[in-house]
Amino acid sequence: MTFVALLFSVLTLLSACGVVLSKRPLFSALFLTLTLFLVAVLFALIGAHFLAAIQVLVYAGAIMILVVFVIMLLGLDANTEEKTGGMSSFWGAVSAGVFLSVLGSVIVSGIAKLGPVDITDRVNGTTEAIGKSLFNDYLFAFEVTSLLILAGIVGAVVLGFESKRALRPGRGLKTKRNEIEQSVGGGV
Repeated sequence: MTFVALLFSVLTLLSACGVVLSKRPLFSALFLTLTLFLVAVLFALIGAHFLAAIQVLVYAGAIMILVVFVIMLLGLDANTEEKTGGMSSFWGAVSAGVFLSVLGSVIVSGIAKLGPVDITDRVNGTTEAIGKSLFNDYLFAFEVTSLLILAGIVGAVVLGFESKRALRPGRGLKTKRNEIEQSVGGGV
């Protein structure tokens, strides 16, 4: 069991790296779906079968379908150009540094508070225990997570927004209608 858990942990980390390092948004979303499935496997390995099922149904299923639809509808995958340098790279590096330092401090303080605790003692895996814990102990984190998901979707829409521009010659509804009228009128 320990080897299997270690194997799936390494696969989860590699898949998460694929999310961050992918150049195309669609590939990044597919790597994220794989990561969520692997996290579900890890939940199943510790005996939290309900959490594993919810992980697959809600996150890998519903939310990732929504994210893939946003990517496909906005056409974010078609126009991925390599943008290097500039102020956006600087601010991206600064925000990544701040995020990693905050994350590191939260992890260190959380480990110091927990001490040696077996994860199966903390995660019961029943629906009642998860509901009580989620809506009593972790309500703030639950609400912040929902706001982060909403902010991510709004960010994808803002990044994918383009102002209207003229179509290339030979494109558009008027051109196609004229072609059809000419083919029908010319053939009779």
